[in-house]
Amino acid sequence: EQALLPPPTFARAPISGLCEERMMGNTQLWLSVGLACLIGADAVALGGRTPSLRLSLRGGAPAGRKVLDEMVHELESKKSGKKGSISIEVCKNADKSMECVMTSTIPGPVWLHWGFASRGAGWVAPPDAYLPENTKKIDDKAVQSPFKDNKMTISVKDKDAPDAIAFVVKCDDPEEWFNGPGGDYWVDFKPMDPSAIGNLIIARETESTHWSILERMRLVNENLKAVAENDHGLAWIYTLLRFNQIKLVPVSKNSNYQSKDLAHTQATVTNNLAAVYGRFPQARMWIRLMAATVPRGGGNGDAVRLEILDIMRRNGFKEGHRPGIEDHFIEQWHQKLHTNCAPDDLVIADAYIKFLETGNQDDYWGVLQHNGLTYEYMQGIGGGIGSAKSGLDGMTASPGHYPHILNDIKHLKWTLMQLHGGQDLDFLHMKASGGLDGELNGMIEEIKGNRHEWWVPGKIIEARHKLANYIGTPSGHRDGLLLDVFLENWFKVQIDKADINNMDQDGVFDLALKALENVALSYGEPFWGCLNQLRKVNEKGDRWQQDWARLLKASVEKTSLALSSFMDKIHSMVQPNAQRLGKALKSKEEYLTNFGEEVVRGMPGFALSQMLTALDHKAREAANIGAWEMVTGIKTAVGTVQVLDDIVGIQGKSFDQPQVLFVKHIGGVEDIPPGITCILTRSSMDILS
Repeated sequence: EQALLPPPTFARAPISGLCEERMMGNTQLWLSVGLACLIGADAVALGGRTPSLRLSLRGGAPAGRKVLDEMVHELESKKSGKKGSISIEVCKNADKSMECVMTSTIPGPVWLHWGFASRGAGWVAPPDAYLPENTKKIDDKAVQSPFKDNKMTISVKDKDAPDAIAFVVKCDDPEEWFNGPGGDYWVDFKPMDPSAIGNLIIARETESTHWSILERMRLVNENLKAVAENDHGLAWIYTLLRFNQIKLVPVSKNSNYQSKDLAHTQATVTNNLAAVYGRFPQARMWIRLMAATVPRGGGNGDAVRLEILDIMRRNGFKEGHRPGIEDHFIEQWHQKLHTNCAPDDLVIADAYIKFLETGNQDDYWGVLQHNGLTYEYMQGIGGGIGSAKSGLDGMTASPGHYPHILNDIKHLKWTLMQLHGGQDLDFLHMKASGGLDGELNGMIEEIKGNRHEWWVPGKIIEARHKLANYIGTPSGHRDGLLLDVFLENWFKVQIDKADINNMDQDGVFDLALKALENVALSYGEPFWGCLNQLRKVNEKGDRWQQDWARLLKASVEKTSLALSSFMDKIHSMVQPNAQRLGKALKSKEEYLTNFGEEVVRGMPGFALSQMLTALDHKAREAANIGAWEMVTGIKTAVGTVQVLDDIVGIQGKSFDQPQVLFVKHIGGVEDIPPGITCILTRSSMDILS
């Protein structure tokens, strides 16, 4: 076995339950964990690392035969406690036929219950020509094939290859079935048609009669790697995850699920994101965007259900027919945690904790509202009245004040963090620390202890350079990736605090270099080239002399153009998707109009754009170029002159007669009302406006 991480190495701990080891080889074929979970649990003993990687099941492939992918499913019997595994190797032969070789270490007779699968159309029984020896046909959708001497080979001609092979495992002694925590095991034979992913997402979100966040995350798992080399496909999956994050799609619609299933499925999503990030550099920008929208997953999903019951019983709350203190909020939240546990429960926990601390119910509803959980949203929790016969018809009750349960609820929040956390530095470092070296852990501890200090952006850059050695490996590193994405965004938070207008020339230049390095660490070229050029300018001659400033001005323009092009690409791909998906879902137009712009402005590149604008202003002054700059190709503009402090006060208005505005300050996020033909301003404009 070969270690997946750079030195130092760590001893492997025993792995129990269901997990998967895999290697993605040739991009012509995908091993989508889809509904199968990659070490979905909380690999704390492994320090958040993916397990070690087997190089080959056969010790090398014959000439003309390519090993495309490998994976291992670890299984543990709930009846006997016995453990075993199913190892899978997928190959393409010289004659272009596809071959799937499986090896079992499970004791006793083992059967593969399987079928050809197509996306969106379910299973179909394979043609007889492709059935292994002694296969039993179950129905028109599935067959059962026995392992012979612990091995099985399924060969399919290239022209007949299905989208995927889907399967579950059956053991005879004792009889027991094994599948992934979210459903069938899934082995893709064909990549997803990128043009079809949007149609599939819209169909599932609008036409499914029973749908929830669980099925949504499964949809992501089934298709993520199948579009890993196509920007349009990745943009669609990101758009869906962003809709899920900002609650433009329902948590559930006539559907309930167990929290443990969602925990495993969300863990599979983040593991898949990490694997694609490590294997496909061209997908990294989209993967980083996706990683910022999803919880880490994993943890003990059943612990949430058991803990809320324990809190109710220990403190005498009414539970079903059991007599006790009647609190409708607790009853509703208990029901939600049983049937529709989701990331919004972290917000509910925060709101409840705030109320228990103050006794003011306005604090409870205020925290919910501040985090996007409006009263209308709370009414729809559970999918509405009678959702899947769960009895939950919204969560609109105000809580009663029982301050003695405050610590219990804080611990429940901690348990929820194991499932749905992902945007908290302390939590992410706790999960990742076991798989990181001591020097890097020391850096993160220093950032955690001084996270608001002025020098923290520089320390973040140092830590991110070291994290790159972990997350860029072909196997990926889930917790390292999530930690890196958090640090990338925390850098932006700190840079946004800087008072650029009162900084001297050198301060602006040095901070701009750090902001550019932060972006380069995330998105690679062309930003490394821009950074190197700015560094070379820094090394030439005396700072802020006229010739030096002209070199700086040229470098700033080059970087600005690269950043503008990069951001325009993102906007141009997600905005049409949002409009199309939002229209199908009948979303309010105000959520859709600026969807793409909000995505772009929430990225760390926006902080860089502000620094570049300030640096450009300093360079123009030093180079004696002049303060005025045309930002449009229009040569002339005619209209009635107005002089304004800003254009905030005319947002939403329109003018019948052409207007020319002289404006003191423009923030860059305002819309230009219809009828405005020209704006002249002394205010610096960021390059993304």
